[in-house]
Amino acid sequence: MDFRRPEDEERNAGIVKMLESGLSWNTIVAATGCSRSTLARLAKGVSGQVVS
Repeated sequence: MDFRRPEDEERNAGIVKMLESGLSWNTIVAATGCSRSTLARLAKGVSGQVVS
């Protein structure tokens, strides 16, 4: 069973754009308030992004 709330697609699209532009994870977390686990999940879908 999946207990996550529905994804905020607009916010996630913005986070992906930030990842693609090369911003650091710390900068993205500070700007959006997202968790590092959310960021890691979105980063998996960005080609060439190293997940650490």
